[in-house]
Amino acid sequence: MNIQLSSRLGGPVGGNQRSFVDEVVLFTRKHAPLIGVRKWKDIEDVVKEKIAHDVMVSFTYFGCISFLIVK
Repeated sequence: MNIQLSSRLGGPVGGNQRSFVDEVVLFTRKHAPLIGVRKWKDIEDVVKEKIAHDVMVSFTYFGCISFLIVK
């Protein structure tokens, strides 16, 4: 599945946009703690990197990788 990331729009665009977002949510729910976390910045970097790695392995993407590695 090909994904395009738009730096101007700040996220995925195109026909597979919804599938990509759903997959990111799935990986986030699997790896990120839900208790005691109010904001994304409260999640440890190692967890964010694991999510980003799993998403990148699952998709063929075009654009900026740094969009997926959120610190």
